[in-house]
Amino acid sequence: DLRTSHEFAVCQAAGDQSSPAVDQDLVVWTDGRTATHSLDVRGFDLTLQQAFPVAVTTAWQGQPTVSDYRVVWTDGRNGGVNDLWAAVLTPWNASIAIDGGAAWTKSSTADLSLSAQGKTGEVTRMTLSNAGGPAGVAEPYSQFKSPWYLTPGDGHKTVSVTFTDRSGASSPTMQDSITVDTHGPKIKVPAVASVKSGAVASIGYRVADLAPRAVVTISLLDKKGNIVKVFAAGKVSTGSALHRWKFICRLKAGSYKVRVWATDLAGNHQAKLGANTLTVT
Repeated sequence: DLRTSHEFAVCQAAGDQSSPAVDQDLVVWTDGRTATHSLDVRGFDLTLQQAFPVAVTTAWQGQPTVSDYRVVWTDGRNGGVNDLWAAVLTPWNASIAIDGGAAWTKSSTADLSLSAQGKTGEVTRMTLSNAGGPAGVAEPYSQFKSPWYLTPGDGHKTVSVTFTDRSGASSPTMQDSITVDTHGPKIKVPAVASVKSGAVASIGYRVADLAPRAVVTISLLDKKGNIVKVFAAGKVSTGSALHRWKFICRLKAGSYKVRVWATDLAGNHQAKLGANTLTVT
């Protein structure tokens, strides 16, 4: 790169690479890496840092040239008589994101963010579909699709999109995934033993949920229902594990309601508070 005085390897595969040609961000060359037959034509996208085959057959291909994402080369696949062959290259820059790239959602509807740049022309159409659902229907290209209805039920969901440009070339299929969780965590608080004022109290709880973690808050309430202590336990693992929150109990003697509140990664709250009683003597 003469602008930055930076030198870098384009291809270091086995065999000889020769006769390079470059146009904008595309490089093509004659390639001898395949031992089973003679030379091929291969290319590299300098912007995307992606290698790709141009002409790889059992015959000889070489002497490529490239202009405006069109490659022309000499080809001997017709039995020893060299012909001229050409290809229109379509290295795409495309993406899809569900709810901005979120990993979890509590809704069966989503917002899709879409981006595509076809190197053979303006992007005009897109085809969206849910994995496990019906085939998509081509529609005008848009950078935003809302609402998009995911397949019914909780679980892992994948949305695919293929873009088409003005020349009719199609992009590779792009995908993004998200997990739907519409149910709140379930909390169990085993019986809490009595504790002497000034001693260490221990509150145990379990959290069950589809998501692997949940944000837990523990509150202690007096007989009048006033909150006297709040503990932020943070993100804890869900499942059968018994978690324990320990603290120096400096409360006055009496009975206190223990309430455990949880919010999962999808934003669902528990359907029922986990509760028990802490007795201070």
